Amino acid sequence: MNNSAREGGEKPTDAGAPVHKGDLESKLATLLTAGTALSAVVLCIGGAVFLWEDSASKLNFSAFEPSAHGSVFSVFREAVQLKGSALMQLGVVLLILTPVARVFFTLVAFLARWDWLYVIVTVIVLGVLIYGLLGSAQLH
Repeated sequence: MNNSAREGGEKPTDAGAPVHKGDLESKLATLLTAGTALSAVVLCIGGAVFLWEDSASKLNFSAFEPSAHGSVFSVFREAVQLKGSALMQLGVVLLILTPVARVFFTLVAFLARWDWLYVIVTVIVLGVLIYGLLGSAQLH
């Protein structure tokens, strides 16, 4: 491959087909935008459902009461039942999962390029993120 093609953002793979760096960045940007938008929509729907269902209830702001959701799975279970508070928490979980999905798809891209150093680093980062999201709930 000539130098002008490499300067254009292409990187050859072992199979010989070029991987366009700009395409990957564009797809990851779309993923982040879609994840953030989906999170915002779910949060707004959850807020509306919460206000509709619990508009008569009085909130006590003088005392902190932790959420009944001890894990991400309990948020999903109650969100399926269309509970407003669970839908709002699902929106926050989706917002947290958006960069985790970006790390996952970056891992797939590094695997496609056979870039083992970045694969190892990305697997470590992904493992820490998943442990923080799922594994830490089992310690409480």
